[in-house]
Amino acid sequence: MVMTETQPPADSEKLPRCRVGSKAENPCWRPAVEKQFPEDEGPTLCAEHARESSLIEDSDEWQSALYAIEEWKRGPVVEARSGYLERLVWRMLEEAREEFAKASAAAYAAKILADQGPPEEGEPRLTSDSGLQCG
Repeated sequence: MVMTETQPPADSEKLPRCRVGSKAENPCWRPAVEKQFPEDEGPTLCAEHARESSLIEDSDEWQSALYAIEEWKRGPVVEARSGYLERLVWRMLEEAREEFAKASAAAYAAKILADQGPPEEGEPRLTSDSGLQCG
């Protein structure tokens, strides 16, 4: 997975701001370029917060899958007493755990990137392509 910090379009002064943190002391400084929900009338999130939201959803789905597999393992698999089903459920659990770990790490990295304040001249900033860079 490659995440990059997007630069605001030249006409970003005309665009609405990302609504993340809009009711807090530190609202997002980036222009809104993506809808959070299909029913939104216009863009409500910057690209970084939209990416973070998407990755959090992926992580949550893998966590739900892990829970469902665990429930299946404790119920029907135990009752069936089948070596084949037990091996199958262990492979499924291993894959789901790996995917959950990847999704969680990606969501955390996206959060760090999305929560960055505006870079100041000469101040290092985090980008996913090359680590720390001077802005």
